[in-house]
Amino acid sequence: MGFLRSSGHSTRVVLGFMRLSIKSRWVDRGDFLIGALSIALHQGLGIAFLGVVFGNVPHLAGWEFAEVLFVFGSFHTVTSLFYFFFSWTLWFSDLYLVNRRLDAILCRPVPALLQIIAEGAGRSLAELPGLAFGVTILTYSANRLVLEVSPPKGVALALLLLAGVAVLGGLFTLLALSAFWFRATRSAAEPLLPVLDFAQYPLTIYSGWLRFVFTFLLPLGAVSYWPGAWLLRAETASLAWVAIPWVLGLWVAVSVIWRVGVRRYQSAGT
Repeated sequence: MGFLRSSGHSTRVVLGFMRLSIKSRWVDRGDFLIGALSIALHQGLGIAFLGVVFGNVPHLAGWEFAEVLFVFGSFHTVTSLFYFFFSWTLWFSDLYLVNRRLDAILCRPVPALLQIIAEGAGRSLAELPGLAFGVTILTYSANRLVLEVSPPKGVALALLLLAGVAVLGGLFTLLALSAFWFRATRSAAEPLLPVLDFAQYPLTIYSGWLRFVFTFLLPLGAVSYWPGAWLLRAETASLAWVAIPWVLGLWVAVSVIWRVGVRRYQSAGT
């Protein structure tokens, strides 16, 4: 019971931080609108590109337009949630270590990493329209494919999409935490951002060595391909659950490295 009370208190406090962060961000509505429009433009160009490709070829490595669109929608659903909860990884070093924001975070009786995630969500409101866009594309493509998604399949698909968010969050958090050892104003995760675009499309369109890399070394397949393939390609369904050990391994590593990093962190008062 003590654990449940403590967890409930921490959750309420974190939600309070998130609400305050969102309110402060919402004051500058122009910035929110510009961010939302830029995301919509980026996603719209992605669909236009697919339209041009499939206007010239009927299939892409055996995938039809609606199937690729399903993977594309999965990608934008997962990455929008990732940016909403984990965009802080891109400015962790500058804001929390160089500018000593972490000092205030560590003084509060709430898990520090949860506070950082809550603050980051407030700064990432513009990602929510992108999430709506991704879900809309998923729904539209599923209707075009006449998919019969039973409640158990729907739950499993949602879990796989959330696993994709957790995989990305774990990867970028590990890179952000490297700043405890290699202090810099730019995030170590930034070079990985362009690589994410590979996950917008089915992995089978890439060469064998890239498929191996994106499955076992850098699990970008968890972002959109595995959830889509699990529903659309029965022969690869079992591979989708490779995401689960990746999630567990990454977040165990995050927990260990966070504790070690905080112990070696030197605050403004030391």
